[in-house]
Amino acid sequence: PEVSTPEGWGIPASFYADFMKTAKYDATQTFAQRLDAMLADPNFKDPKKRAAMLTDMQQHMEDAEMPKTLHTKLEKLKADFHAKLPNENMRLRPSSNSEDLEGFNGAGLFESYTYRFDDTRPSRTLDKRLQKVFASVFNERAVAEFDFYRVDPKSVHMAELVMPNEDGEIANG
Repeated sequence: PEVSTPEGWGIPASFYADFMKTAKYDATQTFAQRLDAMLADPNFKDPKKRAAMLTDMQQHMEDAEMPKTLHTKLEKLKADFHAKLPNENMRLRPSSNSEDLEGFNGAGLFESYTYRFDDTRPSRTLDKRLQKVFASVFNERAVAEFDFYRVDPKSVHMAELVMPNEDGEIANG
C-alpha cells in the first residue's frame, strides 16, 4: 500500500553541543561549565536542592541568548520550512543519544514544543522553542533516570525532528 510520510527536517545534536559550549549561563560560565559545577556540588545529591538547581538551569537555558551562528542556521531552517509548507507550524520533537542505550530507555523523558509562525511573542521565537527542548534534558525526571541508570548527563546530546505540527494530536508519530 501507499505510505504517506510527512515532510521533515533534522536539527543535529551538534546544535545542542554548540549551545552548551558557547551559550552563557551567566557572565562567567557557559552551560557546559555550569553543568560541571552542578554535578560537582555536594548539594546536588539532595533531591530538593537538586530540583532547585535543575529548575534554575532550565530557566537560564530558556532565557539565554542563542549563539549567533546557531540563530543564523535556525533562521535558514525556518525559511526553508515555511517555503515548503507555508500553512503549517513547526513541531520540534526531541531525540537524544540517550534514549536507546543498552539497559536504558529514555524515550518520553523530554518535551516537544511547537513554533507558530504567527506568534510574535519574544518567548515564542524559534530560538526560544528550541531552547525549551534543550532545557528538557534537565527536568527532574530525566536527571533522576540518568542517576538511577548511571547515565552521565554530560554525555546526553539532544537532536530534534522538525515536522509539521498537528493541533490536537493524541499520539506522536
